[in-house]
Amino acid sequence: MAWITVAENLLMHEFDEATVVLNLNTEKYYTLNGVALRMWQVITNAASFDEAAGVLCAEYDVNCEDLRADLRVFLERLHAFQFIELHAE
Repeated sequence: MAWITVAENLLMHEFDEATVVLNLNTEKYYTLNGVALRMWQVITNAASFDEAAGVLCAEYDVNCEDLRADLRVFLERLHAFQFIELHAE
């Protein structure tokens, strides 16, 4: 089983410097730009939280523990907006 499931009812639209994600059922939206957009790309393709965090740590010059904490907050926010479902790994 995947560690996250992306909601089926999402609409994504790319603008010049950001991507807007809209949940068609709840009408909630979230703007992804810069690092947030890259996080979205990585989490939707990674097999696990650890893999996603590892990819991002390799790409950015940051403390990996701080990045992992930021990634958890990001995932919780996406879950609250009903953009993803989180599953036990």
